[in-house]
Amino acid sequence: MNSCFLHLGSILKTAVELSQNKPSPPSLDQIQHRTHLSTDQMVNALELEPNPLGWHLEPLSEQLDQAFWVRGKPYGVLVIDRFA
Repeated sequence: MNSCFLHLGSILKTAVELSQNKPSPPSLDQIQHRTHLSTDQMVNALELEPNPLGWHLEPLSEQLDQAFWVRGKPYGVLVIDRFA
């Protein structure tokens, strides 16, 4: 469980960094590429509850994106609310 929190921190830190430099929210693929986490590590971290940190997942924007299945639904983008 502790590693999930560390992974979530890495995911959110990367998402914030990517959000500051782009007009659109980062894809989970982009975050995974920068964090070097496995798909399972990403999903396990993103499934942590509760989510008081001001972020949410959005569905795939294109069919070409890799789907990350979180709680049984396919997602492709992580949005940091303050950059939305």
